[in-house]
Amino acid sequence: AFLSSLLEFDKDGITAETIEKVEPYIQRDDFKPEIIQKVSKACTSICKWGIAMYTYYMVSMQVAPKRAALKEAQDSLENTKKELAAAKVTLAEV
Repeated sequence: AFLSSLLEFDKDGITAETIEKVEPYIQRDDFKPEIIQKVSKACTSICKWGIAMYTYYMVSMQVAPKRAALKEAQDSLENTKKELAAAKVTLAEV
């Protein structure tokens, strides 16, 4: 159950509030997989997962505006294609 909750975790649903809560732990000098591995193999994997989710959030915050711009560009392209198709029909009638 615990492993499946990690595998099925909604990484796109991570909030800024959650990041604010975990960031002090992520930033600690002793929160490194190679250090934690000396104490617990299981905790090493959880540490790696936590760092990966934190990194994913940070990267997704940088990518989000680019995704929005891409969607806007794609919508604009679709509108331009429709206008072009209408213009071709009009041209064919002439």
